[in-house]
Amino acid sequence: RHVNGQVIMYADHVTRSMKQAIDEVNRRRVAQIRYNEDHDITPQTIQKPIREKLVKFSQEELDERKERRKHPITKDVNPDSLTPKEKKKLMLLLRTQMREAAKDLDFEEAARLRDRINSMNVG
Repeated sequence: RHVNGQVIMYADHVTRSMKQAIDEVNRRRVAQIRYNEDHDITPQTIQKPIREKLVKFSQEELDERKERRKHPITKDVNPDSLTPKEKKKLMLLLRTQMREAAKDLDFEEAARLRDRINSMNVG
């Protein structure tokens, strides 16, 4: 956790469950601050390296998987030129590619694919 951590909530109005969660966080924060003051504790951010388990694949493996994931046919397809059935099929293919990209920790590609899916009008 970060010493100055904060949460940004987006909503049109504060719901009862949001209010309960905020109140509970504030209650805990007051108790933690009191405890820290009583015991002369100054909160500090921890510093530790990224564990090896998080680095799941070698760069070569990621490059190979990325290469296999490329489907040139989907890059140049104009969704407006497709029938609704073909659009749905393309979206399924793009979703599969997006999930594979996220699984391979290629979040930029996954976001690009997500944006492309969201821009398609499927009826």
